[in-house]
Amino acid sequence: MPIYKRVEELTPEDFAAHPVWEFAPEMEGVDGFDWTVVKPVAIAPPVGTLDKRVVGTSVTLANGIRVPAMFGTVDFEKVLRDRKLLGLSLFWNGQWRGFFPPHDFDRPGSQAIALAKALGLAVEDVFPISYDLGEFCTGGPAAIRGEIQSGIEAEDTDIVFVDGINAARTYAGVFAAEEHVGWFYLYKILDPDRLNEDGNLEIVNVAHVLNGPPDFSDSDVEVRWFDRDTKVGVLIGNILWAYFDVEAGRSVSGRYPSRPLPWPELTPEH
Repeated sequence: MPIYKRVEELTPEDFAAHPVWEFAPEMEGVDGFDWTVVKPVAIAPPVGTLDKRVVGTSVTLANGIRVPAMFGTVDFEKVLRDRKLLGLSLFWNGQWRGFFPPHDFDRPGSQAIALAKALGLAVEDVFPISYDLGEFCTGGPAAIRGEIQSGIEAEDTDIVFVDGINAARTYAGVFAAEEHVGWFYLYKILDPDRLNEDGNLEIVNVAHVLNGPPDFSDSDVEVRWFDRDTKVGVLIGNILWAYFDVEAGRSVSGRYPSRPLPWPELTPEH
């Protein structure tokens, strides 16, 4: 009997048993499955194509760490033309952490920054990521083996960075802006006694705050917890631009400098 699972439910153990899976549209709407349902391919790898398939393997981060990885649909012609792989996810602390080619409106490198923050590592410790899909698929070595670059230019470093931790030391709000973009992040602190250790922070939400170079400095920014530490917001010039509702698991974002968030009950609790 075929095995069916949702893509997000696959584990490194599933890939150890069946390295290549393919989408199963015939199961959409059956037993609660949606379009993400997959099944193991019927033939042993290497297969002729990874189109509409996912493959599990391990990749090597720039710091030398080997990490279980999952690649989504791979268009080898696009890899050769654009040097991009579609849908790479890394299995880290029991969860898949995704890295996708940025949309046209994304600042090049923003996805890499988000992934590195999710791993609790510096971007230079993560990228370039080395991969080899040769044992799973036939094709030219220039496409099935290579490195995934961050897309960040050398000058794209944080020029504004402000953070704030709640009283229980379980969550942190972090605002980071570089030359072209600014983001507000919500981190979960896994162990309050190891705040500065790698892998102790897990990103749980992110909000886009601004495009373009910031016209302010660290001293103009405040990350403030309020409403009994259930919400955290970023203020620039004492005006609210984004916040996270930790209990509700949602984010609300304006857009600096034209769309602030009016919030009259903005009252710090500590």
